[in-house]
Amino acid sequence: MGDTNAIATEGLTKQFERHIAVKNIDLEVAEGEVYGLIGPNGAGKTTLIRLLAMAEEATVGEIYLYGDRIIKEDSNLRLKQYIGYLPDDFPLYEELTVWDYLDYFARLYFLQTPHRRRRLEEVLELVQLTSKRHSIIATLSRGMKQRLSLARTIIHEPILLLLDEPVSGLDPIARMQFREIIKVLQSAGMTILISSHVLSDLAELCTSIGIMELGSLVESASLKTLYERLSHQQIHIGILNNPQVLIQELKQYSWVENFEIIPDSQRVKVDFTGNLEDSANLLRSLILAGLPITEFHTSQEDLETIFLKLGHQQAS
Repeated sequence: MGDTNAIATEGLTKQFERHIAVKNIDLEVAEGEVYGLIGPNGAGKTTLIRLLAMAEEATVGEIYLYGDRIIKEDSNLRLKQYIGYLPDDFPLYEELTVWDYLDYFARLYFLQTPHRRRRLEEVLELVQLTSKRHSIIATLSRGMKQRLSLARTIIHEPILLLLDEPVSGLDPIARMQFREIIKVLQSAGMTILISSHVLSDLAELCTSIGIMELGSLVESASLKTLYERLSHQQIHIGILNNPQVLIQELKQYSWVENFEIIPDSQRVKVDFTGNLEDSANLLRSLILAGLPITEFHTSQEDLETIFLKLGHQQAS
């Protein structure tokens, strides 16, 4: 088992009576990665995260954290110190103040004064809640409550974060704030495994992606590898006159395929198999052919498109 892996599993399986929630998973997450876990509801993401967090015990298989094996029917106290686990339904004690809530959990982790006070101040600054330290939790917005939950999760300075749907139900501004905090934690060297249905957030945050389907890990690769293998480059081209004239011209070029006229516009979107030099040559050729080009820019299929594409492949 390589020492550079923060997480490694071998044949990891969890069965509840007749239902297999996690099926024979071999997962590797390198130190310092932000690993995104995606899949439909019921795919097994939450169960996998609970297994890694030692909130569930595996039916079969092994889990290694930083090279050390989680021992079944053991407290694994030393390994639990590595982990900060944020489930999607962890309750807040809403009658407490922000400071008292964090202080309570810091004491549970045996943080001693004066280090405990310094640590509370550090995490409050990180999650941008310093001004709310004396506020009753019930008065906080949903986004603030989620940032407070994250502060509680990292109060003991873990090196591995396990986050289950942490931005669920948050508005775009709250999601952005949460995302920026995750970036700070990664830059500090923390390894993060995060599940989410907001694929645009994962595309911005993650270095690698795992895709689960019916309890199995059907894909696990770096985001760069996934884009190279499954994401088509596309070119959006606008023209002053009839787009059909543009399509007739584009059919001459081997790099261009799958033409689509954007509804109610004079723009065409095409899949493009060439490189940057080829796209420059294509633009030059269209202009030399006398076509009145008004727009020409490239884009890449996003993570959501890749996810849907992989889902179709699995189904077929």
